[in-house]
Amino acid sequence: MFTQTLTNLEQINLLVDSSALKIVLKIQDTSKVYNLENNTPSEYSILDSRIVSGLNNFEIKNQESSINKITYTISKAGVEYTDLFRDGLFGEYLLERKFNLNGNYVVNNPDINVESDTFELTLADTISYDDLVLVENSSLPFTKAIPPSEPFLPSILEPVIAITAVAVTVILFFSVRSK
Repeated sequence: MFTQTLTNLEQINLLVDSSALKIVLKIQDTSKVYNLENNTPSEYSILDSRIVSGLNNFEIKNQESSINKITYTISKAGVEYTDLFRDGLFGEYLLERKFNLNGNYVVNNPDINVESDTFELTLADTISYDDLVLVENSSLPFTKAIPPSEPFLPSILEPVIAITAVAVTVILFFSVRSK
């Protein structure tokens, strides 16, 4: 079965959706209209619309004139590559990705007490090292990270094994043929 690798931005969007769910669980009454105030730094501004759509998916409507208010802040979002390893002896290199989303929110509703909480969400997966250029977005720095360097010993070991196998094959070919 072929599955398409999600980009780093798509994975971070999943974490934003999870933070929206956390807010919804705190609110419980989704029939009210809220004024969503995003206090997210400009480097993460592309995620502002994702929190709005995430809340809309749970039937929480955004209206600026509402007295009910949700203040949402992302303090950190990003990816790091934690491990580079091979899938078997001659398999492809695989790269482990870890995504982080940290922030907080405040729900201010006259009918309930002020509810606030922080969120520290993480998500990890593994991709092919060759897909690295496909999953990063060069215009969004938080979707990029420095990958671990390729291990030295396995990168030397593979050509040595291949050359040795060819040499043994040639030696055996000529020694069996000469007899």
